[in-house]
Amino acid sequence: MKFTSLLFFIFFLVLYLIHWRLKEKVRTPFLVLASFIFYGAWSVPFLIHFWAIVTINHILNQFLLKNQKSKIFYLILGINLTNLFFFKYLYFFIKTLGSIFISSDLSKLSIDQFFQSSFGFEEIVLPLAISFYTFQMIAYTVDIYRQEAPENPTYSEYILFIMFFPQLVAGPIVRHGEFFSQLKNWNAKDNQIDSGIYFILMGLIKKVILSDSLSPLIDPVFHNPSEYNGAAVALCLFGFMARIFFDFSGYTDLARGFGKLLGIELPENFNAPYFSRSISELWTRWHITLSTWIKDYIYIPLGGSRVSEIRQYLNLIITFSLAGLWHGANLTFLVWGFIHGIILSLERNYFAFQKKRDQNQPPKKPSLVRHIFGIAYCFCLFTITIPFFNGPDIDRSFILLQKLGTWAGGNSIKNPDFIVSSIAICFALNGVQYYSYNRVWEINQTKTRFLLFAFAMLTVWLLGLFTPEGTEFIYFQF
Repeated sequence: MKFTSLLFFIFFLVLYLIHWRLKEKVRTPFLVLASFIFYGAWSVPFLIHFWAIVTINHILNQFLLKNQKSKIFYLILGINLTNLFFFKYLYFFIKTLGSIFISSDLSKLSIDQFFQSSFGFEEIVLPLAISFYTFQMIAYTVDIYRQEAPENPTYSEYILFIMFFPQLVAGPIVRHGEFFSQLKNWNAKDNQIDSGIYFILMGLIKKVILSDSLSPLIDPVFHNPSEYNGAAVALCLFGFMARIFFDFSGYTDLARGFGKLLGIELPENFNAPYFSRSISELWTRWHITLSTWIKDYIYIPLGGSRVSEIRQYLNLIITFSLAGLWHGANLTFLVWGFIHGIILSLERNYFAFQKKRDQNQPPKKPSLVRHIFGIAYCFCLFTITIPFFNGPDIDRSFILLQKLGTWAGGNSIKNPDFIVSSIAICFALNGVQYYSYNRVWEINQTKTRFLLFAFAMLTVWLLGLFTPEGTEFIYFQF
């Protein structure tokens, strides 16, 4: 069920009305049932698979809670990583081996034929949300092992923690410490309702009106870059920066909004990322829950900043290369993550030099010009890596960069004015969030605003129903 569909609107409306009429102790199993229905609407067999994985994790976690240093820890990690590898990375792994050993037996077709003859299914289908729920389960298990997870959730609480439908498909990645405590004191607060409506409204505007309108303009350039000129490629890349912000932060807004209406706070995932003055700062503002996850469960276990300078750089490169692969089983994502690891290493080296150079000087507030230059540097550098993030394959990624670098001739992009306007709106929204986001709900929380937001939400939702070709959220593929 799409968040922007009439079916989901009816589903959530019925769910909301029933949810707050139930006693507090019944709400958890009720939302578990709702989450089952939500996921099962996509695939019943994969719902059973998902439920089985979550159940196995809960049972083994119960043993681990009794003995945090048990080797069951490695068994749980093995189950979760094997599940993720089989469904998401097996084809990529086999294809890579086939390229190395130049063997036609190592291909997607040969794997599909093997599964067809042995098990009766034609191909491996990627389960919805597998990357997100795997990371969430691993984090909880690792925290038990580290003795940093004092909670002992019931079976239904653990299922809801993993399968809570607003954030299930594309995050944000929730930590146990910020979720389980909310189930102990479950009340509807006025500010949650008001801000929930606001977030839903903003999410729909970003997704339905902005992201879906940009998609048909820029997608053809990514699929056939050789047909377009350098200016079209540049505008396409900048347009995609706007689109992915509208799309992913729009999903996060919707997830947080629906969560608030059900009395559950979900973490912020974006904090004015395009006002960052370095890639290092951007990764503290962009996809925040993933950034903190890879820091806590990959970078720090590798040694983090406690090792030599060269080893720190290597840890950054490894961490972000793996983060790139987390986004998708494609060489393009690996290259994209590797590039970000290199950039972060270079920035760290520069910041260390700058700190040493200025250690005996009084701290100075950055000038406005320097601030704007930093924003432009970060935004443009992030944009240059986009061909590897959204390019269908490595060849077309390099064609995009070649067109950008040589300013070669070709077709122009359609409706450039709308793309430029969207980029301006994107920066305006980042600016609003940068300067006043956390104070929005201290201004006016009247019933009039609530009714206004409710009416606007319904209006935008209806616009979404009549959009000719709505697109899936970008992060659904991960």
